[in-house]
Amino acid sequence: MKIEGTPVYLDVEGLPDRDFYYLIGVRIGNGESAVQHSLWADTFEDEGRIWKKFLAILETVEKPVLFHYGSYEIGFLKQMRERHRVPPDNSLAAKKIGLTVNLLSVTFAQIYFPTYSNGLKELGAWLGCTWPDETTSGIETIAHRNEWECCHGENIWRALIEYNTGDCVALDVLSREIFGLCQGRQPDADPRVSGPIHTDTMQSDLPYRFGKVDYALPEFEAFNKASYWDYERVLLRCSAKLRKRQKNKARSVRKQRVFSKAIESCLISICPHCKKTKINRQGKKEKVVFDIKYTRTGLRRNLTRYIYHCYKCKDCGTNFNDRPLQWPQHKEGSGLLAFVYYQLIQHRLSWRMIANGLSVFFGLERALGKVARMKNRAAEVYRGTYEHLKKKLVSGQVIHADETHVSLGGKRSFVWVFSSITEAVFVHTDTREGDFLGEFFKDFKGVLVSDFYSAYDSIPCPQQKCLIHLMRDINSDLLKHPFDEDMKQLARDFANLLKPMVDTVDQFGFRARFLRKHRRSVYSFYRDIERRNFRSEIAEKYLNRFLKNRDRLFTFLEHDGVSWNNNSAEHAVKAFVFLRKTIGSSSTKSGIDNYLVLLSIYETCKRNDVAFLDFLLSGEKDIHAFAESRLGRRRRRRDKRERPF
Repeated sequence: MKIEGTPVYLDVEGLPDRDFYYLIGVRIGNGESAVQHSLWADTFEDEGRIWKKFLAILETVEKPVLFHYGSYEIGFLKQMRERHRVPPDNSLAAKKIGLTVNLLSVTFAQIYFPTYSNGLKELGAWLGCTWPDETTSGIETIAHRNEWECCHGENIWRALIEYNTGDCVALDVLSREIFGLCQGRQPDADPRVSGPIHTDTMQSDLPYRFGKVDYALPEFEAFNKASYWDYERVLLRCSAKLRKRQKNKARSVRKQRVFSKAIESCLISICPHCKKTKINRQGKKEKVVFDIKYTRTGLRRNLTRYIYHCYKCKDCGTNFNDRPLQWPQHKEGSGLLAFVYYQLIQHRLSWRMIANGLSVFFGLERALGKVARMKNRAAEVYRGTYEHLKKKLVSGQVIHADETHVSLGGKRSFVWVFSSITEAVFVHTDTREGDFLGEFFKDFKGVLVSDFYSAYDSIPCPQQKCLIHLMRDINSDLLKHPFDEDMKQLARDFANLLKPMVDTVDQFGFRARFLRKHRRSVYSFYRDIERRNFRSEIAEKYLNRFLKNRDRLFTFLEHDGVSWNNNSAEHAVKAFVFLRKTIGSSSTKSGIDNYLVLLSIYETCKRNDVAFLDFLLSGEKDIHAFAESRLGRRRRRRDKRERPF
C-alpha cells in the first residue's frame, strides 16, 4: 500500500431506511497534527449543504487520498454526486473524490489481526482506540439519531459526533499500522519472538508429520536415530530360530549376472601420444551397461559387457586405453532412460515406485538414486529441444498463457505455461511477478490469449482476454445476487452478444473473414451499456471491467486462428497439476526445472499426435520433424495398400 498524497480519512453516518446522510466525518493528516471536521445535517435539506462543505474542505488539501472502511462510503460518494449534481465529472474535485482506498479490501484475506472479525471496531480496539460508552455500533447510531430528532438533546448530538470521530481516528491508526506492515519484513528479524508473522514462515501445528524433525534436546535426536536400526539384526541376539535362518541365507549362492553379449575393443600397438611402438599392456577393464530392449510382445532386460585394455608407453610414460569414443558413457542405456522418462512423465509415477519396479522386474539394484540421475540426464539431453520449442512458439501467430502455483520446500513459487496448437512450454519462476514476460515475448508479433491477470497487460502485442473467465465471473456474481436486475440485464446482453459469434465459429472456424460481421454488434453492446444508468454496485463493477478491456475482449474477430477462450493453456496446466501431486513439495528449483523440460516435450508430442515413448526411443531431438517423418511413412504405406496389382 502506497500513500502518494495527503491522507483524508472519511466516515459517514446515515439512515438507510430514509436514504439520508446526516454526518460526515473528515480527518486530514496523521497523528496529533491531524485536523478533524464533523459536518452535521439537522434535516434532509441540509444534506446538500454539508456535501458542498465537504467538497470545499477537499479543495484546501493538496493531493488528497480518501481512506474509508467498507463499501458504505463508496455508495455515499456516488449518490451525493448524482443527487446534488456536484462536482462536474471532469472537474478537479471529481478526480480527487475518485482517489479512494478501501482499507477493508487491503486487509481482507491478506492481514490477520488477533481479532474475531475484520470489523473496524475490533481492529481499532486492538490497536488502542476508544469510543464513547453510549454508542458502540452503527445500529445504535440510527436509534440515537431518531431520538435526537424528537428532543434535540445535546448529549445525544455529542455522543454521535464522538462516535464518528472515533471511527476516523481508528482509520488513521489502522492505515498507519497497515502501511508499516507493507514495508516488508526485516531480514534479521525473528518472527517467533514478536511482531508480525509472515504466513510463508509458519510451521504446521500437526504433532506428527513426515520429513525432518528438529529436536529440542540432542538425546531426543539420538533416540529417533535408534528407531531406524535394523532390528532384525538386533533380534538375532535373542532368537535361535532367526540365527539359523540368517546362516542359511548367508550360505545361499548369489545368482550370477547373465550378460546378453560382451564386446571387446581391438588391441592397439602404437602410443597415441608419441606414436612409438614400445608399449606394455596393463590388463583389462570392463564397463557393464544396463538397458531395456523393446520387443513386439514386451520388454527384455539387456546387460552388455564392454571390455577394453589399458596400456603404458615405455618412451613417454603415458597411461592410455583403447576404449572407442562411440561406446556408451553411462551405465544406463537409452532404452532404460526412455522407460524411466515414460513412467515419470506420462504415468506420473514417483521415483520410489519406478525404482521398485526396476528392482522387481529387471533386477536393477539400488535403483532409487539411478532414477534421480536419469531424470536430470534426460533434462540435459532434451534441453536443446526445449529451447527450440520456445523459439518456435514465439515465432508463431497465437500464444495461450496461464499459470499455477507449486510448493518447493514449503515456499510457494509459480509455473507458467505458454502453448499453441502444436507446442507447449512450461516456465518456473520464484514469484508471480511478470518481470520475465518482457524478455520471453520480446520477438512475438502475434496475439496473446490469457486470463485477466494484470501481468499480461504489459506485453506489447494484440491480446485476447478469455471470455470464459469473464462469463464464469458474471455467472458466479449473478448467482450471489439473484435479485439484482441490473446484473441480470447485463449478463443477458453479454450472452446475446456471444451466441451468434459462437455459431459462426461452429460453422466456419476462427476465420476473421466470417467473424468481422459481429463488430457492429460489439459496438452496439458498448453503446447501450455506456448509456445505461446502473444502480447496482456489482453491475457498475462489470461495466468498468468491460470498458477497461474494450480493446482486448473481441480481438478474435480481427485475426485468423485466434480463440476466444484460454482452454488450450488450461489443458496444459492440468497436466502439470496432476504431476504436482506426484512431486509434492520435496523437489528443488533445479528439480522442478528438469521436470518442466520433460513435461514440455510430452505435451508437445501429445499436440502433434506423436506417442511420447516412440519419440524417446527414436533418438530424435526435433518433435515436428519426427512427426512429419512418421506421417510420411504412414502415407507411403497407405498408398502402397491402395496401389492396384
